[in-house]
Amino acid sequence: MNISSISKNLMIDLGGKTVNLPGLFITNGKVEISNGTLKGTSSGYSTVQTSTLFGFGSPKLVLTDVNVESMRHGVRVEGGSVEITGGTITAANSGTTHAVNIGGDYTSSAIIHNATVIGPNGTHADSGSAVMVQGKATVTIEDGSFSGGKRATLSVLSGGSLTIQGGTYDQDPSAYVAEGYEATKQADGTYVVAEEVSGVAQIGNTEYETLAEAIAAVKNGETIQLLTDCAENVTIKQVNDLSFTIDGQDNTMTGSITVDGKSAAY
Repeated sequence: MNISSISKNLMIDLGGKTVNLPGLFITNGKVEISNGTLKGTSSGYSTVQTSTLFGFGSPKLVLTDVNVESMRHGVRVEGGSVEITGGTITAANSGTTHAVNIGGDYTSSAIIHNATVIGPNGTHADSGSAVMVQGKATVTIEDGSFSGGKRATLSVLSGGSLTIQGGTYDQDPSAYVAEGYEATKQADGTYVVAEEVSGVAQIGNTEYETLAEAIAAVKNGETIQLLTDCAENVTIKQVNDLSFTIDGQDNTMTGSITVDGKSAAY
């Protein structure tokens, strides 16, 4: 069984095709793979792995819109770094396997953007995770969908660091959410991580603590977006040639807006 190894800078466009391979090792250089599927065919190897053998080399793997299917770990980083954007990463559904497995004996890092990462969905307690962060590893999740861990969809061992800034999870990720962000449980039982809402209303990128403040600042043609439920009674003076929209964004609005002495419910 032949294992492929790369130790130089290389760009690979899969062209939408599926490549079957027992395992791909990257020991040095920057390897960028895009647009297709890597399918692991061996239970003894991860589908794609960076490895700094004995601490030498500085491998960097970049996966863009690549699906990774595996009979072991999907993406394994044991030294070096990986950046994953898009695509679906899956692990084997038996044994202790992980869709994305970062860290170990050598310093490792990973950034995950907008990928779907699915753990093994195993039948025993230690059946693996969607994302495993081992010692000497730093992992940042910016967005994506994460599920499929029997015991823990996200696992962080001693010496590892995981920071979450977005995404949807089948288990509560609050322990790893970055400062200024929060995990909110949805009606379907999943958790969505997003920036904390500190204001009631927003115009463009500017937040306001009250609806009244937003109305006082709004300009002709702009839209005020409600960020949370609002129960204010607001009094404003009519201004000629000023027209604006209040977008409730599915938030509950109660109270009233009074314009030049004329009150209207909202």
